[in-house]
Amino acid sequence: IVAMGTVEATQDITLSPQVGGEVVSRSPAFTPGGFVKKGDALLQIDPADYQNTLQQRKSELRQAIADLNVEMGRQNVAQKDYQLLDETLAAELESLVLRKPQLNSARAKVEAARSAVNQAKLELERTNIKAPFHAHILSRNVSVGSQVSPRDNLGRLVGLDSYWIVTTVPLAKLPWLSFPKTDSEMGSTVQIRNRVAWKEDTYRTGYLHRMVGALEEQTRMA
Repeated sequence: IVAMGTVEATQDITLSPQVGGEVVSRSPAFTPGGFVKKGDALLQIDPADYQNTLQQRKSELRQAIADLNVEMGRQNVAQKDYQLLDETLAAELESLVLRKPQLNSARAKVEAARSAVNQAKLELERTNIKAPFHAHILSRNVSVGSQVSPRDNLGRLVGLDSYWIVTTVPLAKLPWLSFPKTDSEMGSTVQIRNRVAWKEDTYRTGYLHRMVGALEEQTRMA
């Protein structure tokens, strides 16, 4: 069964930043036609503001922990005073005498401050924009000095690990084709040739992957 098809990368993305700022450095590989490996640094957004924010959040966390320690000390005093009182109070009054609401508030502030530190660390890490997979760079829309914002179009990347060839075949040929039923299986073997760019005896081997559940509109082929 011979069929013509169009090659498409299985991974094709528009790269966008998650934080904003000025681009202060760019990898030489991040240029149209370049190739990068997964995890390679592509761009660096100025991290100064995010470093300052992280230091501020760490300071707030230390203050919240200090306040919690002070409240723990007050808890001990309140507990001793309650024991000296030698009376049994209603649960609500006992909670107030033992300063349980203040303790819960102090603990909540520590948790919130710790979350703020983690968020600041995350945003600082996001100033370093990395390749999400082994990729070929098709376009680049920014350079050093560019001001970027979240969801800006930085460039287009396509994956190198696998490609699809989207093709059509007559419905009568489908009984001869085998498609995988699970992700661990492989479909019928396919020889891929490019008679324009490759030598006549040159081909690559692929496998049938999926059948799209629709007919091609003009030819009504699968």
